[in-house]
Amino acid sequence: MNNGYSRQTWNFSWTQIKRKNLIRLNTDGSIDSTFAYENIFHNLFSVNDITIQSNGKIIV
Repeated sequence: MNNGYSRQTWNFSWTQIKRKNLIRLNTDGSIDSTFAYENIFHNLFSVNDITIQSNGKIIV
């Protein structure tokens, strides 16, 4: 990303419930705790690509 962040996606299972999420990493590899990511994904699907629009919105 052009602002020094990296975007990452992952899925995991917790008590046999699959979940997906999105995180943003700082340039040092730590998780950016200011990035609000809860409840982004409401359906199970695979992420093929991520892009950032000029207005800052994330398209997954």
